[in-house]
Amino acid sequence: MLASPEPFLGNFTFGEGKAPFVGPLIAANNIRVAFLSFAGGLLLFPTILILGFNGLMVGTFFGLAAAHGRLYDMVNLLMCHGTSS
Repeated sequence: MLASPEPFLGNFTFGEGKAPFVGPLIAANNIRVAFLSFAGGLLLFPTILILGFNGLMVGTFFGLAAAHGRLYDMVNLLMCHGTSS
């Protein structure tokens, strides 16, 4: 019952069939964080809180990935967020 018709591609990937559903979720989250940071900039504290929380979350993921020998995979996963073609 838990078997997936798509092969497991690793800890940081998903099957191609799920890409049309995961992509918009990631984009919506990024837009939400950007909007909250911009809107909170008027008061400064919410922006610092959001940036601090995101930094803590990314740092935790990097630490866990490094502890399990997957730091390279984590870097590859996040590199696409800061690059453009």
